[in-house]
Amino acid sequence: MGAVYVAPGSERLADISQCVVSLPRCFEWNVFHSAQMEYACLDMDGVICEDWTGFEGDEGESRRHYVHHLRNARPLFTPTSYRPLAIVTGRLERYRRETEQWLARHNVRPMRLLMSQHDSAWDRRRANDIVQQKANAYTAMPNARLFVESDRGIATGIQERSGRPVLCTADMELIAPTAK
Repeated sequence: MGAVYVAPGSERLADISQCVVSLPRCFEWNVFHSAQMEYACLDMDGVICEDWTGFEGDEGESRRHYVHHLRNARPLFTPTSYRPLAIVTGRLERYRRETEQWLARHNVRPMRLLMSQHDSAWDRRRANDIVQQKANAYTAMPNARLFVESDRGIATGIQERSGRPVLCTADMELIAPTAK
């Protein structure tokens, strides 16, 4: 029997193996299907579903297009088997209904759904505090061990402010705290 990866001490269980990888571990192809999800905070847009690429306006045609996207976004990395600890998103609270409906339709059942408390998209952009909001949510959950974010800059900021690991889906790289 052969294995690509084996845990330390289990090398003798395989006739041939490629690499010994210490525990705990997860791989990019199974992280969303592993027990790690019970300790993970996930971003919504760009992680669980495709990101909105248009202008998010609060009125008229812009709002209609945005709401259409919220209802019909293509799934990306949807967790299975285990419930994520939380989804922490920059989406405005006013879009909770559309977000919860999308999650239910795609069988994503987070233990918590934390959304932006800003009154409008303009207020959120002006505050420019998404990194701090996500880092605060992450550190407020003592059992959270991983944050998954799609934007490299935001991921780096969350890691720096929280001191905890962040997986960036843009390049599937784990941004981990450095030893002092």
